[in-house]
Amino acid sequence: MEFPKVFYHGTTGDIALAALRDGIKPGVDLASASSKQAGSPSSHVYLTDACAVHFAAAAATRSGAQYAAILEIDGDHLDPARYRADEYAYEQIRRGSDGIAGSPLERAAHYRGTLDNDLRQAVETLDAMGSFAYEGTIPAHAIMRVALLQMAPPIEPVKWSINSSVSVQNYHFVWMEHSAITHWVMNDRWPNFRAMSEIYRFWLSQLTEYRDRVGIKVSANPRYVPADAQRLAVGESL
Repeated sequence: MEFPKVFYHGTTGDIALAALRDGIKPGVDLASASSKQAGSPSSHVYLTDACAVHFAAAAATRSGAQYAAILEIDGDHLDPARYRADEYAYEQIRRGSDGIAGSPLERAAHYRGTLDNDLRQAVETLDAMGSFAYEGTIPAHAIMRVALLQMAPPIEPVKWSINSSVSVQNYHFVWMEHSAITHWVMNDRWPNFRAMSEIYRFWLSQLTEYRDRVGIKVSANPRYVPADAQRLAVGESL
């Protein structure tokens, strides 16, 4: 697959707003949404090209945050030498063939400690489950846009993302829906579906009728969102 140039990081509203000043720091929220119990490694940040709303909603739900957030990242400001596999996806890919015993979380912990930075392995997990990891802090100047999503209550597409699981086993059945929701949240339009199969048209028809963007705020210039930060601080709705 061709490695994309734009990535997303799903997190909570307060963490995202801090990242606009300090960059996206490793270990500040939970890891990939496939790991509901384990924290992010202290040296890694997880990125996706499709499941941004899913990961953001999962992080906000687990932490009880009022807002989920999506940070849009310019890959030209990242160092490909720091790309590495998402260990939660990697252990699923190798499950049953690597001879490593233990629970999925234990197996992921094994790979977390043994995997090195490797662009090829990052491409493998991005293709298999829509995610990979980046070693170190992502600089603030790499953040192109930020989206804040109200979680109380979540709007329907966000609610769908929360309830839809993402795994290596099902990713190639659900990636298109996740990608479409992310595209709609970030760009205020649904992508063109003419080339899709009938089954995808059926699944997506349940989502594409949704037009109401109440509870969504996207800043095209994230250097200037202090007003959003102030509103979040006092609990004001978007």
